[in-house]
Amino acid sequence: MKSLLSPRVVSSPARSCTPALLVLTALGCAAPPEPKAPTSVVKTETFSVPVVTPVEEGFETQEKKGVTISVVPESFQVKEHVDKRCIPVHQESGGSSLGSLVSVKSSSGDADLKIYELSTDKHYTVEPNVISFRVTVKNQTGHTIKLKDVTPRLNINSRQVNMGTDALVAVHESVLVPQDVATFTLMGPEWDPTSDSATINFSLYEVPVETDAAGNVKDSQHFDWTYKAVVEKKTVEVEKKTEQLKLASAEARQMGCPVGAAQSDVAASDEGSGSGISVGSGGGNK
Repeated sequence: MKSLLSPRVVSSPARSCTPALLVLTALGCAAPPEPKAPTSVVKTETFSVPVVTPVEEGFETQEKKGVTISVVPESFQVKEHVDKRCIPVHQESGGSSLGSLVSVKSSSGDADLKIYELSTDKHYTVEPNVISFRVTVKNQTGHTIKLKDVTPRLNINSRQVNMGTDALVAVHESVLVPQDVATFTLMGPEWDPTSDSATINFSLYEVPVETDAAGNVKDSQHFDWTYKAVVEKKTVEVEKKTEQLKLASAEARQMGCPVGAAQSDVAASDEGSGSGISVGSGGGNK
């Protein structure tokens, strides 16, 4: 009589393991991991943007005795910056940490695919960060003029403020023959973030407008400009997008993602830190 307790032999279905994983059969086989669904987080930020306009329309350009000077304040703008980063995702197979060291080959034929996380961050800044003016001088006289003695002055709300000295070197070295045009950018201080408005006076003193036959200055003039600055609020949407992609090494390398030894270094040192390899950035005015 056969024992009722005789063991039954149950056949197990064959695993669809690939040769690359057969050496790890003791660890078991698992389907390759799949990328997570894309995510997007959007928030709003509000910036204070000074808008500088002349008190008198058409007053930006002035002419005295054949010397024409135009002064145009640089526009403040909210500028968009885009940062893109690529991080290799730590992958495990069959519950073993060794899986992250093995190229996953699926039964569908996708070979050597690894998952990378690509993040796109937008941030904004108000630029320029200082009050500045684009100054253009045109010599329409019949003689050469030298700007070595020209002195700029900037007052904000009737208070004199310092100007950058780098551009003044270029001004003082300028020599304009008849019909010459020279352009300079003169910079003042940063905009006071506590101020909602301001009156800005910009002046140029000792501008030579007439010389004698020997080139000595016979007459010099000063030019004045007055502007009104009012702060406007601008709100922008700040978006952070994250997506995961399953890429072969060639595709990952083409997108600037770390591959091979670089991938292992990044995964080991940056996992969970949110850092990675920068794969591109850009900017544009809004």
